[in-house]
Amino acid sequence: PDVLRLRPLYRLLFVLFSLLGMSVKEGAPHSMSCYVAMYAAFFFVGVGCGWFPIDALLNLAENEPSIPMLWIGKVLEIGGIVGICDAVVYAAYLYLFPRRLPLRVEQAIVLGMICANMVILALLAGCWQVGAPQFPVIVIGAVIGNLVVNGTYYLLFPMVANFYGGWLVGPVRTGSDISTLVTALLGQVQNPSGSETLFPSWVVLLCYALFAGMGLAAWLIILRFGIGLRSGVEAEVESSKKHISCEEAVDQELADSEAPAAGECSGRAGMLQHLGAQLRGLACPRSLLAPVLVGTSADVLQWGLMAAVMHIGAEMTDPAGCGGSRGQWVARTSMTLNRVAIPLGSVASTLLPCSRRIHGFLGGVQAVVAVLMCCAVFGIASVAWTTVVGQEAYIACSMVLGGLEGYLLTMAYRFVGDAEDVPRAQRISASSLLSLLNVGFLCIFQIISGHIVASGAVQCVTV
Repeated sequence: PDVLRLRPLYRLLFVLFSLLGMSVKEGAPHSMSCYVAMYAAFFFVGVGCGWFPIDALLNLAENEPSIPMLWIGKVLEIGGIVGICDAVVYAAYLYLFPRRLPLRVEQAIVLGMICANMVILALLAGCWQVGAPQFPVIVIGAVIGNLVVNGTYYLLFPMVANFYGGWLVGPVRTGSDISTLVTALLGQVQNPSGSETLFPSWVVLLCYALFAGMGLAAWLIILRFGIGLRSGVEAEVESSKKHISCEEAVDQELADSEAPAAGECSGRAGMLQHLGAQLRGLACPRSLLAPVLVGTSADVLQWGLMAAVMHIGAEMTDPAGCGGSRGQWVARTSMTLNRVAIPLGSVASTLLPCSRRIHGFLGGVQAVVAVLMCCAVFGIASVAWTTVVGQEAYIACSMVLGGLEGYLLTMAYRFVGDAEDVPRAQRISASSLLSLLNVGFLCIFQIISGHIVASGAVQCVTV
């Protein structure tokens, strides 16, 4: 019955997105209504296949008294293991398919990812507490949720940056990160004191599933009307149905030379040439290397390092010691503002794009902020951190850390997608490398930091 009551809502959303799609298809190429329609549509796609399951689990561990705080580390550790495994699969995929799969196939995979998010959020809403204290449903949710969000990096971001337009990465990334804002705000409302929940978690989880449903409607409308596709891409999609060898395609885009005749590739190219052609799926021109590295560093600092220990540093700021009410308040507030700042940073990348030099400078600023927070985690200058000013500084650092992560990573994809002086094949391979480094290095650090926290090797200590 509850699901049936939601049918009018989804019908209304479908009509609205259809109108948006027709306005983009029929409107002027650069009219404001077209830009607003495209931004809204791609924003909801990001909502549908983003971080909602993982952020929901982290918020669940933060708010539910029956779930030990060690589960924050366990969820991150699971994410690291899943990420390493699918990074290997993704690298093999790029080796076997340097050109990537046809656009229509990747679009269908994204559709499946959104549906998977809806299913796992509904499953968590109904039975997250089953099997305590092992919580097998939470483990399943962490595995599937990480597979989906990693697929967003592997498929959706490069696809949008190269086939739909670099600036549209901004709304997609904002949508994928909006879960951090929504879960943080709803978590704050559910548990404002940090020690007592005001309403059950299944209500919150069901709300998250409805958000994913809106993303499903948006993606169906984008596919139906071809919203945001670069000029000429539709023709390329049709021509991609014809059989073309990988070597021919690479020669056409990278070498800008005439493609070899059928049957000549194997006779002319040796093993090394074949290997080089297969690895071109991860090639990155020098002009795009700095944005790729800065974007990777930004994501690793936020999610691979500080996400696991942020609450420990917050508790260390309590002058009364670990478990004090002031430390719990700092932990809840710093986490909320950190998650709120991430999508705001993605929005800023659309409104206030920066140069590559400023992009690198901001990456250094984020690294300094992470070092300051680590000082609080390990009790360095503990007297200063336990003052009111120190507590406010810790909260401010967590907010800056999250905001810069959202801005720097989104700008990195935008630099790659909008590099018109670079052939499309190299832009696609550079965005693929950015995705692989992002998930690979992030997961390595998640495994390390998650294991350290889950084992109790790093924990709050009363000084």
